Amino acid sequence: MANERILIVEDNVALEGEPLAMKLEKAGYKVVGIAETVSDAVETARGKSPIVVLMDIALVDDEGKKDRLGGLRAARQVQAATGAEIVFVTGTLAEPEVLSEAQKMPGYEFLTKPVMEPQLLASVEAAVGRAKRNQSMTSARVIRAKETQGKFDVFLSHNSKDKAAVEKIAKRLVTVGIRPWLDKWNLSPGDTLSEALEKAVKTIPCAALCFGPADIGKWHILEIRAFVERWASGDARMIPVLLPDVTDTPELPMFVRQTVWVDMRNWETEDNDGFYRLVCGILARAPGNSSARKFGVRDVAEWQRLQF
Repeated sequence: MANERILIVEDNVALEGEPLAMKLEKAGYKVVGIAETVSDAVETARGKSPIVVLMDIALVDDEGKKDRLGGLRAARQVQAATGAEIVFVTGTLAEPEVLSEAQKMPGYEFLTKPVMEPQLLASVEAAVGRAKRNQSMTSARVIRAKETQGKFDVFLSHNSKDKAAVEKIAKRLVTVGIRPWLDKWNLSPGDTLSEALEKAVKTIPCAALCFGPADIGKWHILEIRAFVERWASGDARMIPVLLPDVTDTPELPMFVRQTVWVDMRNWETEDNDGFYRLVCGILARAPGNSSARKFGVRDVAEWQRLQF
């Protein structure tokens, strides 16, 4: 539950939005904003990527007029843009027109005002659980499809002393549908190390060359040289990556310095865009002007033009 991202969409901020936010933050959730209009809700959801949205049904429009079904329209746009779970918080459920429109929403759920704290927290907890299961199932399906095809997206080259930091990045890549090749995960007992590495280097189209506090190791430098050769022939991409706990920018190998590197030293902080830039590099995709883009497996699948 800790720090799960919740967006509140409520045009009565002081009397209803802020009290909801206080209850959620007290329970350990992170409220990423209180949006008041349909357009504000969609824009905030796209920028903040909440896992759950508490949505009032009757919202004011951009001209300040009450829109009885505004929240339903906002919910459809937010779900399409982010995949977030929607929990309607409303006092207008009894109206037949509202109920009829709401039933068209997949997995719709309602809380009726005034919302009691136990009901609020129970509904949000359930919605968070659904969102995580859906996300996990989706990323798992993408990774399984790539496993069936024998496809890897990126080779993670690193010194074994930096493995813990690299494995954490690998696990995050999997959650967005990127399949990494990591020696700890993909070498079987009894494999001939040189043969396995040679096959991986020859077939994987991109390498993240990770540089951490440890020096460049023996196998690490061989992997770097191999990918420099493929990069020079235009056959592969390579991305220098600075890992956490690197205090000073290291002197990168000469040819590695020719490519744009990614600073992952603070990649787990809220507004850092290091992980987004790494994924963009793996997919040969320009990152655009967003400083800390929020995205998920559906975005990556779209960028890779996958069907799942």
